[in-house]
Amino acid sequence: MSILHTRAALVAAVGSLLLAGPAPAASSASSAASESTSASVGSVSTSFERSSDSSTRGNHVAAGDYRVVEIVAATDRGRAGRTDQMRLKLQAVAGSGAEGEFFLYLPHEALAQGTLVGGAVVGARTRPYGVEFVHGKPPQAFFLLMADDWYRELRTQVVAG
Repeated sequence: MSILHTRAALVAAVGSLLLAGPAPAASSASSAASESTSASVGSVSTSFERSSDSSTRGNHVAAGDYRVVEIVAATDRGRAGRTDQMRLKLQAVAGSGAEGEFFLYLPHEALAQGTLVGGAVVGARTRPYGVEFVHGKPPQAFFLLMADDWYRELRTQVVAG
């Protein structure tokens, strides 16, 4: 499947996920977006921030396991419009392939089931559109961190007639 077809399928899958609720999982490369109806979606530029303690640079998240060091309301640092969000501080688990530590900003709803707590381990899976964060047994997606260009395609566009 070409990148264009994969991107179109992902946009359709996430759109269906957000508008229609539960949907059966598909077997295409973009099926990860529809595998969990509880997954929230965010962009790298608004949902990801490197920790000042991290030796890793840039906006790359390596696949692997990360420990949840802290979960706090994202009202600090003067970030306007984040009153409905939480900030997770994630730190790489040694030997898992993960790298460094970073902050992940996500809506309260992404933590609504209450199973993600400090000390828990989450998995980061690289996907064509970004990174899928999973937790639990069996692992379920709770947050999709999308590359900015992919995320822009998900936004609703006003069509002037």
